[in-house]
Amino acid sequence: MNNNALNSDQEIKINLGETYFVIDPLYVSDIKVKLSNSDCPNLDADIRKVFPYTKIPFSKYYAREAVVRINQVKKLDYSEKFGGNPSVFCIDSGSFILINESIFWEFIKDFDYDDLYNGSEIIDFSYWKDLSLKYGEGNIGLIIAPGINSGFEFDGDGTYTIDEGFYKSLNQ
Repeated sequence: MNNNALNSDQEIKINLGETYFVIDPLYVSDIKVKLSNSDCPNLDADIRKVFPYTKIPFSKYYAREAVVRINQVKKLDYSEKFGGNPSVFCIDSGSFILINESIFWEFIKDFDYDDLYNGSEIIDFSYWKDLSLKYGEGNIGLIIAPGINSGFEFDGDGTYTIDEGFYKSLNQ
């Protein structure tokens, strides 16, 4: 599998030196429904308002490396106090998307969670391939939890961060 999607020891390409939203695909659908780019003067704060029950629906990263590997995703205990740490994000679908900030609104308008999951719990990789081809190499990436007992910390729903050794959070 690739087309900038991974769920094991593979890697996906991103653009070195660019900024990415890191967000659950399920949350992308909520943003699409509740916001439009014309009424979001402070995009990060406006997105957070869409999710009043989680303080960490997404994070943003500046890519210091040109690839992402699943072993870089580190699980955190939700009960920990994150103190506004901008590198922490929650997911509910067992997957997350990296979206280049430069194409964020265009991607939000095109993306459909139901098409990604094709009405089931199985990802439609042909749909993701079409999106990847449209936006070009390195602009989007899909990371899917390989599951419990996979040997990776990223095992499904939960609270995560991406190893700071590879990424520098914009706000740190």
